[in-house]
Amino acid sequence: MGISRGGGSKGGDFITPARPSRWLWQLAAMPRRSRHDAHVCTADIATSRPKEIRMHWLWVFVIGLIVGLVAKLLMPGKDPGGFIITAIIGIAGSLLATWIGQNVFGWYQEGQSAGFIASVVGAIVLLLIYHLLRRKSA
Repeated sequence: MGISRGGGSKGGDFITPARPSRWLWQLAAMPRRSRHDAHVCTADIATSRPKEIRMHWLWVFVIGLIVGLVAKLLMPGKDPGGFIITAIIGIAGSLLATWIGQNVFGWYQEGQSAGFIASVVGAIVLLLIYHLLRRKSA
């Protein structure tokens, strides 16, 4: 029924699936372990991490693309690049807004990030800097 624990070769515990259908749900409900408890994790837990990481970066790219598109729509003038540059502008705008919100204004706590509107404002600031630099070099 769920997850059963057994003894490892070095006296540690390891997790074995007793019922695979319920095992994943119970694994998701388990508290996260620190790197000091790494001997508790099995290969099944370790292989679920890369999927989470890939999905995280996919969402970062998609939200960055949306933020960059909104910033480009609101900012007049010719803007650089295609959809990859637009996503990078959106991601960088979010990072800029998070940094300013944490370090200058104190809006966000450690570990919090800027919201959608602040990210768009950060991307607009980056586009404004790009336009100013482009104007001076031309």
